[in-house]
Amino acid sequence: LQAIFGHFKLCEAGLGSKVHKASAPKLGPMFTQVVRTLFDQLLIREPEWLPMPAKQPQTLKRFGLKKLCPPQELKIDIRDLKEKLRSEYYPRRDLLKKYLHDYTVSTIEGMFEEDNYHVDILLWTQIVYQLLYYYHNATPEERKEIIEALKPLYFARSVTFNYQTWRYNVNYAEEAILEQAKAFASQKPYLMGLHLNGVMEKILH
Repeated sequence: LQAIFGHFKLCEAGLGSKVHKASAPKLGPMFTQVVRTLFDQLLIREPEWLPMPAKQPQTLKRFGLKKLCPPQELKIDIRDLKEKLRSEYYPRRDLLKKYLHDYTVSTIEGMFEEDNYHVDILLWTQIVYQLLYYYHNATPEERKEIIEALKPLYFARSVTFNYQTWRYNVNYAEEAILEQAKAFASQKPYLMGLHLNGVMEKILH
């Protein structure tokens, strides 16, 4: 992220396989630190990245290994992931109602009532941008709440992504991740609209 904002030339490094202990996503202190750092950097640099038009991703020059080994296969326990999702959601329902739009909240509540989770790319981008918008002028305590509100939704997106990609090869999953990146770029006008509506509300009140 710092390299992008610093306008450095980007590249890839082929370093070989890195084997991880297979596990489902965990939302401990590391999640909070990563999201807080990401949101802080996005807000600091918002005048730079928000007005930039969306561009097609380009292939980067790779140094080191030219041919990479297939990535490690990780088996995710969807049932366990859904249990964690529900355990993260119910204590944070009030936070979601506080920081997300009514339509978004009702959509999410419907998923939990049916125990059928489908946080597609469009909904996911809007959720993240809504929380990023409120994070902008929030107090330190409110910023902690916003990050907490994101936790169950991150699990819901993880469940959706796993349902979408589990039966396909890694190339399909990589394409799905790339499509998500394109969605965030193309949905920047949505975040601009949130800022515009906020300005209009201040003027009218």
